[in-house]
Amino acid sequence: MAGVRLTQINIYILMFAMLLVSGGASAAHRAMLFNQNAYDRVLEMWPDFVETTNNQARGADDPGSRGLILTSPLREHFGQLLREQPTPEQYGDGFIKLVEEHYAPSGISTFATRLNTAEQITAYYYLLRRDGRLPTRLAYSNDLARQAISSVASAGLYEYSGVLWNTIEKNPWLWLHGMSSEGEWDAPNRGCMGDDLPVKPGVDEREVKEIIEICPSFDEAAVQSLMRGVRSGWRFAGVHAVGSHAIRIFVQKLEEFMAANPKMLTLDYVRDSRHGFAHGTLTGAVPDVVESMVKYNLYLPINVRRSLAIEPQNIMQNYGEPGWKFLAPIKTLIDA
Repeated sequence: MAGVRLTQINIYILMFAMLLVSGGASAAHRAMLFNQNAYDRVLEMWPDFVETTNNQARGADDPGSRGLILTSPLREHFGQLLREQPTPEQYGDGFIKLVEEHYAPSGISTFATRLNTAEQITAYYYLLRRDGRLPTRLAYSNDLARQAISSVASAGLYEYSGVLWNTIEKNPWLWLHGMSSEGEWDAPNRGCMGDDLPVKPGVDEREVKEIIEICPSFDEAAVQSLMRGVRSGWRFAGVHAVGSHAIRIFVQKLEEFMAANPKMLTLDYVRDSRHGFAHGTLTGAVPDVVESMVKYNLYLPINVRRSLAIEPQNIMQNYGEPGWKFLAPIKTLIDA
């Protein structure tokens, strides 16, 4: 953002000199490994490092205590820690400049975003207090995956804050439109397919179904937070749902919560919530999944460009010919 600089240039030099970046990957992202000197410095800057890293461990054994960052969102947060934090005025001025130079000339007047840092929302409210308006209408959600929130705080975040999601009709400038957490349900190129799409002959089924495919783990604090939020009446605003079984699992949980809280979570309430996901690249023509999407008014934008860029290799390598019917089934969803 405008006016923001590095606190000390030698911090970057020091930290990168002490970093060993491995070639391993988790959720298709490169991992980061600290040596002891760097690890000690990181704990000074980031007291919750162990807990927050383990909160996104994806099956790894205590990566936080071993000085490992396995996901790009936490690498991004680490990068933020190395920079001087912008004041609300600096961040707000940068936001205004971004709108003036890019969004406004493109005709964009309203957009939605997952927040990467708490400073963003601080700046937006600062602009509202100062100017009484924002340069563009903005819907936002706090992304659990992109902020260093400890597991205890993460698990109860939505449930204990009250149901705050809203729509543009209630607040024309800035509104919280739901929950988001990138990669907590499944992920592009690692869609949760379950029994809907078997592996092709000659492929190790365990490797694909237990390692490559990501399905939600209800032992993870971030997933618990999302589920407790839905149970309380929150809506999904930006959670990955790539594979057909990922949608099915959500519907199963949703129906459990509706049965447990029928006076609040009525069919009309759920349909009005219009739970929203991201990607939707391998939802496929699976009848029960499509029917449930229509019944509960689930919003699943399909990222066709990304589908065609990364999923074909996954299909050819792991599933074969049957996998093609799962790829961006636009006509199926329109017909539904």
